[in-house]
Amino acid sequence: VTFINPTPANNSVTDNSWIFVNTSINEPDIKALLRWDNTSEGGSITNLTMNCTYTYCYYNETLNSSSYYAGNYSFKVWANDSAGNLNFTEWRDVTVKGRLKISGYQSLAPQSVIAPSFNTTMLKFNISALGENITLSSIKLKKTGNYPYTIVNVSLYWDKSGNTTTSLQSDDVLVGGPANFDSSGYATLPLNFRENLSQTETFVVVYDIGKL
Repeated sequence: VTFINPTPANNSVTDNSWIFVNTSINEPDIKALLRWDNTSEGGSITNLTMNCTYTYCYYNETLNSSSYYAGNYSFKVWANDSAGNLNFTEWRDVTVKGRLKISGYQSLAPQSVIAPSFNTTMLKFNISALGENITLSSIKLKKTGNYPYTIVNVSLYWDKSGNTTTSLQSDDVLVGGPANFDSSGYATLPLNFRENLSQTETFVVVYDIGKL
């Protein structure tokens, strides 16, 4: 019984919310079990019946994508043929990390601008944590297009109520910036924001506009 791609390598790290285990076995007409161990995360050891076709057996273990699933997992595969011969793989360990999902992009840029203009709303988006709570250490913004004015003092605000549109609201909180775009068109904003699994947070990008 041999692990084949896309099975994670031993001691690998992934941010997927699933683990695909695939094996090759040197004879047909087989049955196989995936022995799944997540006891280190407060779970249990379970035996899962794999899908077998000719000399291949596979199983897609879907983690709980709606809650905390980041952690350390172990697995091995047991297989037996029609004559009752038994064989198995080595144990493999995999570490699953949480990740961020960015969604709900909404342009807030005005149709026309009179320079100078300050705290002009540009972009709104949502961030969700998947797998575990995550601290945002920075965000990098890219400027695209050509503009007949300068864009400076790019900042990121936490839209606590999710109701910001054409102008900042009294409960919006500055979490990053101000910063300026570099020669490559990027602005990097350091920040320290805790993104929790329990809810999705909304952010707004604003900038100042000056004459060329």
